[in-house]
Amino acid sequence: MTQGEEPRVEAVARPGELSPADMVPSLGMVLRGPNGLVGSLLLNGAAPLLAYQVLTRQGVGTVRALALTAVFPVLGLIVQGVRTRRADGIAVLSLVIIAIGVAGSLISNDPRFFLVRVSFGTAAFGVACLASLAFGRPLLFYLGRQVVAAGDPARAAYFDSRWAFPQFRHVQRVMTVTWGVGYLAEAAARVVLAWSLPTSTVLLLEPLLGVAVFAGLLTWTMRYARARARAAR
Repeated sequence: MTQGEEPRVEAVARPGELSPADMVPSLGMVLRGPNGLVGSLLLNGAAPLLAYQVLTRQGVGTVRALALTAVFPVLGLIVQGVRTRRADGIAVLSLVIIAIGVAGSLISNDPRFFLVRVSFGTAAFGVACLASLAFGRPLLFYLGRQVVAAGDPARAAYFDSRWAFPQFRHVQRVMTVTWGVGYLAEAAARVVLAWSLPTSTVLLLEPLLGVAVFAGLLTWTMRYARARARAAR
């Protein structure tokens, strides 16, 4: 092994155990349990948003309400850390979005800022995806492992071992680029909507846009990963 070369890890599972196809996220993996992507989104995405709406309607100030919603992603990080000793990537992203919202609320009184606040978070996620390509392993590798492993150390270890194969590395990088570009485009679309449509219309379209982009990227990811896994056999 030459200097600077990443050490290779044996990636062959014992017969009857794991295969590359088992590392492809399925809808069941996405939906199931607290380690699933939907469970993480509910705790780190939906819960802070609902709490923010409740707190502000009760008269709590914007900055304080945003800060209080951080309890949910912090809880997500604690739960994920105790269960798997790994950080929940969605919880980390949620904390970044909340921090951006607090900072923006402190420096801006423009109501349009509230409408585009999510854009800063999704844009940050898109940039993080693309920036991660310059480092050891891209961001989608870690998010994929969170979904596929579902708290199982053996599955996590096998997923890690797949990095030894060039085709697997290529797939992870392609998916990371796609999610990065997709969320940068979504962030730009949110800004355009916020400054070109009535507030009531934006409030209706914003969550629909988020669901549509996420569902589209998730569907593409599962199909692409499944096709590449079949080709690897």
